[in-house]
Amino acid sequence: MTKTESHFRRSALILLATALSFLMPLSKAEAKVTLAKIFSDGAIFQKDKPVTVFGTALPGEVVTVELGAAKGQVVVGKESRFVLTLPMIPQSGTYDMKVTGQNTITVKNIRFGQVWLVAGEAVVDAALEDEAALEKKFGSGELADGNLAMPADIMVFKPPVSLKRNPETIGEGQWVSAGSAEATRYSALGLLFARELHRHVREPIGIIQVSLPKVPIKSWISPTGLDTNGDTRSMAAKNALDEDFYNKLWNEYCQSSDPKKEPATGLTNMASGISNGMLAPLAPYPLKGVLFCQGESDLNFPVQYKTLFPVLLKDLRRLFAQEQLPFYYVQMGAQPSQTADKENMSAAASIRHTQYKARIAPKSYLIVSTDLCHEDMKSGSIYMSVEELAKRVANSTLATLYKVPKPYLYPIVEYVENEGEGIKVVFKNAGRGLMAKGEQPVKGFALAGHDHKFFDADAKIEGNTVFLECKYVKAPRYVRYGWGNNPILTIFSLDGLPAVPYTNDR
Repeated sequence: MTKTESHFRRSALILLATALSFLMPLSKAEAKVTLAKIFSDGAIFQKDKPVTVFGTALPGEVVTVELGAAKGQVVVGKESRFVLTLPMIPQSGTYDMKVTGQNTITVKNIRFGQVWLVAGEAVVDAALEDEAALEKKFGSGELADGNLAMPADIMVFKPPVSLKRNPETIGEGQWVSAGSAEATRYSALGLLFARELHRHVREPIGIIQVSLPKVPIKSWISPTGLDTNGDTRSMAAKNALDEDFYNKLWNEYCQSSDPKKEPATGLTNMASGISNGMLAPLAPYPLKGVLFCQGESDLNFPVQYKTLFPVLLKDLRRLFAQEQLPFYYVQMGAQPSQTADKENMSAAASIRHTQYKARIAPKSYLIVSTDLCHEDMKSGSIYMSVEELAKRVANSTLATLYKVPKPYLYPIVEYVENEGEGIKVVFKNAGRGLMAKGEQPVKGFALAGHDHKFFDADAKIEGNTVFLECKYVKAPRYVRYGWGNNPILTIFSLDGLPAVPYTNDR
């Protein structure tokens, strides 16, 4: 061996030893058990369900979880992720949970109660303190009177904005008391819904808030969900980002010093971005149900929304490993008015119609919100009473899941049939009957013939039936009610709930 070869070999060995010295501490760090951040002090676990605990550790490591009298072990798989399920345990008082592997983690002050995922766009993202200021200006009720107080056993978990190309496992965030000053910057809808629920259930409430404005539905669906069929796979491929461009946009967002800076459009339009970054680290945390409010970011793609909305519902149930997970969703509220000639092509109305049709899925409940919206005709801005919306959502969950008698059924068109030169519209879920709100005559209905040209119709209510006529349509075939960006909703049940917008021409 020459001196040069000997020197080269020694140098290579030194470099290898140096590299190993850096890698060994890293391997030990990776070996440590790391829980998903949803398992932090003050957590609320879902009552009357087995406890599912998940996180990461070194492949082959044995992880032990102890909670009360329950104890379980799991061997970590080759992907370094573990999921361990404990049986149901007596669920009163507070608990500490000990998780042991190469290291030990203790999660303190755990309580059992009702856990809800509250997710969506601007309606969910709006902070309690901001909505309180709007209610004082435009509304009435507790929030307008300045009542922001929350029960001590309501906790909120809100992960920071995270849009990722691939599913995360640990995530970020911590449980915060709803009564803290920090929580006033959390979702008004989530907190008010929890407060209303708590008044009747009288148990700890956990709200998991996942929200970001201006994010289309494709970002909320996982890669597995978008792999459902050829159409969704195509959408995913068209809205993917290569790694370099993604890193550039994400680094620019993270390095900004502006706390109000929004992620670039390239990030928010990325397929599965929110699912990967903000939902995946939460699953499969056991839930009581989901409240979802989204749609405004898809106004330019109503046909795509029609394909993706049913996929979202199935995907969330798969992600959280609950096939019958109750799903409550808010039908899109009013959008700025259009000119009369454009109302027929209203994308907002098309998205509402998609949401209307999705209600047929098992344990899916639609919440109407359009009548709670008020438009400032000068500025075009829309104000919605989030307090009234929270009560509607709470009433639906109380009636359907907690057996508390509350009005929750919205009048909905059961069938339509011709009657002379008019049309008879029969409603179901009208309870004791229908009534009209606002100035007479009853507004909001339109008729069309085979040409699909709609004209306002005269309406007369009798019990659960509305009779329609229009002098411009002698052979009516199609009916619309509550159509358009900011439609007029005048038909209500005697319980005070609005009839669901409807069309039979598509």
